[in-house]
Amino acid sequence: MRDRVQGASISCAVAFAAPELQFCIELQLPAGSTAADALAAARGRMAADATSPVSQWPSRSAQCGIFGQPCDWTQVLQDGDRLELYRPLQVDPRESRRNRVQTARRAKSGTTR
Repeated sequence: MRDRVQGASISCAVAFAAPELQFCIELQLPAGSTAADALAAARGRMAADATSPVSQWPSRSAQCGIFGQPCDWTQVLQDGDRLELYRPLQVDPRESRRNRVQTARRAKSGTTR
């Protein structure tokens, strides 16, 4: 946490979605806080909730972004930012599309393979 203005703070949110866990946590952080600082604060808040599966959260090795724009964990947050935590893809979208097209072509031609 660098370049913090004494007493100044920002409002931001940390959002994450997985099939079994979705959240958007509103935070008040000191001005100059980074994406990594926001993740640590959100983890701390969720760890206090005994029902929260914090182990399912992505770590700092995962990618993050602000309002859909990828950023680095060292990115300094601005007031009103929404930090989004991204899960790694389980299936390559291009490969998935190729498989669907091949299946559709086989079905259309009557070939079952």
